[in-house]
Amino acid sequence: MFAVFAALNEGVCSHLPNMPILLVTYDINKEGTSHTDRDKLLEFIKSQSSWAYLSESAYAVETNSSPTQLFEAAKKFLDENDSLMIFTLSAPYFGRHSQDVIDWFASKL
Repeated sequence: MFAVFAALNEGVCSHLPNMPILLVTYDINKEGTSHTDRDKLLEFIKSQSSWAYLSESAYAVETNSSPTQLFEAAKKFLDENDSLMIFTLSAPYFGRHSQDVIDWFASKL
């Protein structure tokens, strides 16, 4: 599984300056209920400009959306028992992860 993905535009990976990097964390509490679709939520998260997989239910995403806009677009995949939090990330940061993720953050923040 690749930890980092960048959308390609005509074969060239693009990073737009000043694009926000958001931390998206979620907890799907009742898998399989009528309004909850974990796979669709993950598809939505991964449809952003680029993303880094941080843990089972946390991704960093590069997007033109604000945290509010991203939440409003993603909430259709949740029901009342689920959690979704979105934060804006910025440097400095510190942590331990795979080299792919460290490199992704270094190039984005």
